[in-house]
This record gives sequence, C-alpha cells and structure tokens, in this order.
Amino acid sequence: MLARRLILIAFFSFTAEAKLPSLAVPDALGVNIHFTDPKPGEMRMLADAGFKWLRMDFAWSGTERERGVYDFSTYDRLIATCKAHGISAIFILDYANRLYDDGLSPHTDAGRAAMAAWAAAAVKHFAGQPIVWEMWNEPNIAQFWKPRPSADDYAKLALAVAKAVRAADPTAAHVGPATSTIDLAFLETCFKAGLLDYWDAVSVHPYRQSDPETACDDYRRLRELIARYAPKGKTVPILSGEWGYSAGWSGFDERRQAKYLPRQVLTNLYNEVPISIWYDWHDDGQDPKEPEHHFGTVHNPYKRDATPVYDPKPAYVAMKALTAQLGGYTYNKRLTTDDDRDWILLFDKGDQQRIVAWTTSATPREVTIASSPGAVDVVDAQGKALPRVQADDGFTARLTDSVQYFSPPTPNSRLLRVATWKRAPLEMSVHAPATIIPPSEDDSMTKSGKPWHEYVAQVTDEEGAVVPSRLWMENSRQVEQRTRVVITNPIRFQILPIIDDQLCVRVANPSGEAFAGVIMPTQFNGFEIPGRQSLVIDLKKGELSQDVCFPVTHVAPRYEVTFAARNPDQGDRVGAEIKSGIAAGFAPIDIAGADALKLRPDGDAAVKSEQSLSLVDPPEPLPHARASNVLKLTYAFPAGWKFVQLMPVASELKKIEGQPKSLALWVYGDNAGHRLRLRFTDASGQTFQPNGPRIDFAGWRYLTIPLTGPDLHHWGKGDGNIHYPIQWQTLLLLDNESRLQSNGAIYVAKPTLVY
Repeated sequence: MLARRLILIAFFSFTAEAKLPSLAVPDALGVNIHFTDPKPGEMRMLADAGFKWLRMDFAWSGTERERGVYDFSTYDRLIATCKAHGISAIFILDYANRLYDDGLSPHTDAGRAAMAAWAAAAVKHFAGQPIVWEMWNEPNIAQFWKPRPSADDYAKLALAVAKAVRAADPTAAHVGPATSTIDLAFLETCFKAGLLDYWDAVSVHPYRQSDPETACDDYRRLRELIARYAPKGKTVPILSGEWGYSAGWSGFDERRQAKYLPRQVLTNLYNEVPISIWYDWHDDGQDPKEPEHHFGTVHNPYKRDATPVYDPKPAYVAMKALTAQLGGYTYNKRLTTDDDRDWILLFDKGDQQRIVAWTTSATPREVTIASSPGAVDVVDAQGKALPRVQADDGFTARLTDSVQYFSPPTPNSRLLRVATWKRAPLEMSVHAPATIIPPSEDDSMTKSGKPWHEYVAQVTDEEGAVVPSRLWMENSRQVEQRTRVVITNPIRFQILPIIDDQLCVRVANPSGEAFAGVIMPTQFNGFEIPGRQSLVIDLKKGELSQDVCFPVTHVAPRYEVTFAARNPDQGDRVGAEIKSGIAAGFAPIDIAGADALKLRPDGDAAVKSEQSLSLVDPPEPLPHARASNVLKLTYAFPAGWKFVQLMPVASELKKIEGQPKSLALWVYGDNAGHRLRLRFTDASGQTFQPNGPRIDFAGWRYLTIPLTGPDLHHWGKGDGNIHYPIQWQTLLLLDNESRLQSNGAIYVAKPTLVY
C-alpha cells in the first residue's frame, strides 16, 4: 500500500502466558519509525508523547550478507536505546535476500528454509528481550511480495518460519501476517494453513480515508474468521500493526489528522486490540502534493540544537494529551446512547474512572452521561482545560467529532459501580434455530450482583443474515451496553439482475448445513412474475449455494424487487425469519453499441500495451441465460505499470441516475489475477476509484464493485464524501497489478447498477 518501515511498542515483561499488553494506556500504543540509530533527542521526544511500542523492519538482506553468517549488531543498538526509554519493539521479519530465490520473495523449499534458519537465529539471539516478531509486511500487495502476491506461497513460508521461531524460543511473541487492509481472503488462506496454531495474534493494517470507527465491522468479520479457525481454547487477538491518516490526502489537513489519531486508538481499544501502531513518527518529506510525506506526528526537518528536535504537529499534541489524560487507566467498557454515532468509553484505575467521548455525527450532539452528583473536569483533544460541568443525575456533554476527556476530581460512586460490571462481549455467537432466554437477576453477568435486564430485537444486516441485537441496562437509567449476536449458520441471499426473462436469487449457505425453506417475492415493479409463486430452497449438507429462478415478463429499463424467505418448521425461534425484505433495484447499462465505449491504455507511457474491444457471442452460455452478445476485452501487457480503461463515449451513457450502491456484472475470467476497478466523478469534482475483485478465476462469475462505503480511494478538491449526482469516468478498469508481462482476454456481460 505505502512504503513503510517501523513502529513503537510498550515496554513490558514477556511470559509464556502473557506476551501482549493489556488494554491500558499507554501500554497499548506505538508508532512507526524509519531508523535504527535515532538522532540526538529524537527518542526522548518520541517517548515524551507516550509511545511505548516501536515497529521496525528487521531486514534479512541487511543482517545476512553471506550465507549462514548473521550480524544483528544494528538491532542490538536499537534495542538498547529502546530499553533506556521504556520502549519495546515489534521487529518485522522481512524481506527477500538476493542470496536466495533470485532476490524474489522466498518461494522454493531452499529459500523458505534459509529464511526460517535466519529467523530462528534472530529470535535466539534476542531471547528474553521485549520484542514481538512479526512475519513480513503487507505480503498481499505486489509492492512487498515479489513478483506478485500469493497467499499460498506466503502461508508456506510463514509456516516454516513459525515452526523455526517456536523451536528457537517457545516463549517468543510471534504474530502475522500484517496485511495491507483487512484482506479476509488472504487471511483465511493463512488460517487454513494452520498458522493460528503458532501466531499469538493476527496483525492487520486497517488503512482507510473514512472515520476510524468504520473499522469496527471489518474487525468483527476478522474476529469471526479467527474464531472459525483458532485452536480450541486459544484466544487470538488482533493487532493494529500499522494505520495512519495523511494530512496530505484530499479533504485532509493537520487538524483532521489530529482528530483521527485519538479516535483511531480508542476505536482499537473498544475492539479489544492490545497494540495500536500509528503510522508515522515524523513526516517523510515536505512536498505538499505528496501524501506519503504527511503521515507523521511531527514535521520533517530535524533541528539538532532545538528543543524539541522536531516541530510538533497537532497529532503529536493530541497523542500527548491522550496519554496524559488516560495514562495508567485501562479500557473498561463502552456505554451506549440512543444513537450509535455517540462514543462514550469508560476507563478505570482502581477507584478512579475517566470518560472519553465524541460523536461521528456531522453536527454536535448533547448527551447525558452517567455520573453521581458533583463536579467533572473537562479537557479537549489538544489537552486544553474546558469549563467544568456539574453532575446531578448524570451530566450533560456537548459531543463533537473531536474527543473530550471527562474526569471527576474525586471518586464517583456511580461510575465506580458501572466500572465493576462485566464488559459485554463484542459479539455473541448463536447457532440457529435457537431461543435466547434472558438470564435471571442472579445470573452472574455482573461482578457486583446488581440486577440487569436484557432486550432482544431481531434486525437484518445488509448481507441477509439474521442478527439479533442485544443490550444491557442498569434498571431504567441510561447506562447500556450492546452486543451483536452473530448467527453461526446464516443463510444469505443475493438478487441477480434479470437475464433473458429470468430473475434469480442466489442462496448462499456458508456453514454447509442442510437447510430447507421457501422464498417468495413480496413486492416488485417494472416486471411481472406469472402466478406470484413461491419456490422451494433445498440445500443438502455440504451444498454451499443454490440459485432459485422465477420467470418474468414485461421487464422495464429499471425495476425493483423485494423478497422474503422462511423456514416454516422453526416456529418463533431465532433464525425462523431468515430474511425479511431483501430489496434491490436494478438499472441495466446498455453497452450493445460498438461505438458506445472506447478503450484507453494508461499507466507508464513508456510501456506500450495492446488492447482491443469487440462485441461477440459468449464463449460459454451465461448462467440462467440464453446466448447474447457480450464485450470481449483482449489485452497484451508488457512488464511494467499498465492498465486499460473502458470509457463511455456518449454523454447519455456517462450519466448515473440516483444513488446506486454498486455495479454488478457477469465476467468470464482468464485467471490472470488482474484487478477490476472503476472510476466515477461526483458533483463536487472529486474522482472516486473503488476496488473490485481480482480476476483469479476462469469461466463466468457474477461480480459486484461498490459505489459507496468507507474505502473508496478518491482525489480532487473535496471532503472525501460523495456528492450526487455522479457520472461515469471509467465503466471498468483492468489493472495489471503484478506489473509482469501478461496477455489474455476477459468477457463482460450485463453490467447493471444496483440500488
């Protein structure tokens, strides 16, 4: 993703039972660095901010320059410096070594054995030191895994290294794979290979240009995946191994970066992430147009004779305020309001409690926070004291998108009581069909034995899984926690666009359990379904999906449909209503005209590619469809940076009505691994480029590319939010991410906007 190097870590003692810190400030906090020998005054300034972890490349090529001969002296100096300042280290075991596998990422038995031997020697050399060993950095992108990412190759290497690390020092802390973003497909390959048997934590890099709180759903999905593959009885936490916001991104500045730093750390603590590494320590440069130069907490120029030796940015001040206000306190629980945009986190230190609060709402919100009567001190995100507030039955706080710290100057009996209650789990797994029975008052969900009440409401997520929500209340007062209830054997549905007078619903069954039910259309317009019939779903054990198709007539250019499905044998138990109201609207895009679209090569102008576009018969029949014309995109990419864009020509084809959620299309893949993307512009002039899937398959597959959501890469002046109406810039983009020579062809059929 980005060219990065190092990070900071909290100094603590490792034992075989506890290799990672608790959810305490500042023990959980670190920062990325780019040095092994700090400049005078640099480490002192870094430690003064409260950073307790350092993450740093532990370079294979720099420590084994002759086969089997290792020199770790550079890192001996760094560890000594860290220990002098109460800082621990995450050392990244990376990258390739020119002595093996032609300098590419290890992919042969000999190359893997060589790296495993080197890693074992390093772990043995530093045994007993406060170090977490991390396996590689972002192996899921081509920048860091050469010549092209391969989850299978990485898993083989990581497994060899993990076994060597465990043999060299069974007490060593060992984590991985440090993926760029939370790449669930890559991570699942690692887990299937058995790496959770060896790793003490799963490290990821949750980069995004949206609010830090949007990472919660990604973390939840990763926790569910870990739970599926972790050895029985083993808890495997998630580490936020690298994550930051550039003040040089479009719509960002140093003020917004400073708002996001504490919110990122606090979001991680809420998700029970024991280490949060901010990228980056100092700016990498001073070019105002280069976003990579502006991730730092301090400015770039080093000032040898000044104090401090770097000019602090607001992000540095925000970090210092966070560690000053919460230093020595441990995350206790989140208290919820009637609006999920409000964040109220309780921290605890003996008989003292503090609250940090903010909202993701675009406008300030007034909320009442639990407290016994008395004064409460208030400090803003930059450490500035604000006017005291007075609590009666709680106190009123005006929340903004910048954190505030609330501190009763004397012990607060109500907050103390709330702190003694057990923290509700982030999610609770339930196997459907099931009945959730509220526990009795003597059920020990609380340490204090105080009564609590449970309310269960059934809601549905966007994918169609039944997800009851669960919350706890202190009698009738506004002290609540919520838990997401996860169905471990969900049935999910996806409505496919109409093709040749058939409307199909794809029924996915990820658990592979047998399931029988019925599915029926409940509302539809723009077409007719003769007889309005219901169809049977009959999934045998091990059958992961099934398509159920309805005949349709009189299809309009744009149409909408809503479905419901039930298992009639499950009564009122959880899971009886599999999905109510699966709604989707579709607007097919007419690409039949040969002159409606044009191909445009892009990337490195010196790399001369060949490409062509034609309207042809499909190489194989589309699923659920008769033969129809499709687009064939033929390409020949030389080695180097190259991609090709499929661009609308007619102005009418560029227009996009309404606010679509995604672009769906059928693609006949060539298994070349190229990435699909698209581009659109909004009313403010910003350009957005969402990522689609890789073409790592052969034959027809139904794909979707999001047009909304938090992870849309964008550029141009603006705030990063989509301002409608939008229009196509590039209907489809085929990117040769590996930058290797490649030639082939893909076929595209039935592109459709989904609402």
